Amino acid sequence: MDARFVERFLEARLKRLLGKQVLLTRGPLVVSQFSGIRPEVYFYVSKLEDFGGITAEGAVIARRTVKGPSPFKGFEEERPGRMIVQVICLSGSYDILQELLRMVLPSVLLGLEAVPGFSLGSLPRDTVQLRFDEFRACLVSAEVNAESGGEYSYLRGTLVFHLDGFIHVRVTERGGLSRKSKPKIEKITRNRSARTRTRTRQS
Repeated sequence: MDARFVERFLEARLKRLLGKQVLLTRGPLVVSQFSGIRPEVYFYVSKLEDFGGITAEGAVIARRTVKGPSPFKGFEEERPGRMIVQVICLSGSYDILQELLRMVLPSVLLGLEAVPGFSLGSLPRDTVQLRFDEFRACLVSAEVNAESGGEYSYLRGTLVFHLDGFIHVRVTERGGLSRKSKPKIEKITRNRSARTRTRTRQS
């Protein structure tokens, strides 16, 4: 999963919002002895979930046959899914942390609503494509905690956002997709049966 498009989109918005007074990091939280001395904001896409091809209403998504660039053939489908975005704010001051959260929360929510559909990965000539699209954003949790790391401590605010939408999948292969395991299994079965008959005659 490559979700850097979303992260870079948020990065541009947060840089304009926070300026140079706040240390901005695209990626998971990395704690050090300096954490909390200067206000910090970490943000990243932490997880992509697939809902098993079933919509919120209980409908099952079906695959459709598709032709790619000749002679590629395969299938495509739109699978309900969720992308989870985490934003973590650090500070040694409670008031500064709350001020960070007050500014960051609405800015990130608006930014996620404005993100266009984007690619999660693809192969050359787009023979295989994965996109995340038709999503909506919502804040699902906001939490403030005091953290301690040995001789140092800091305050941490964590915002979790969900992007609920569809994972657009398109998979094609030269000559079409085929399962090659069944003939091998049948061949092994026939060979075992033949050996069994031979042993029976010898007995």
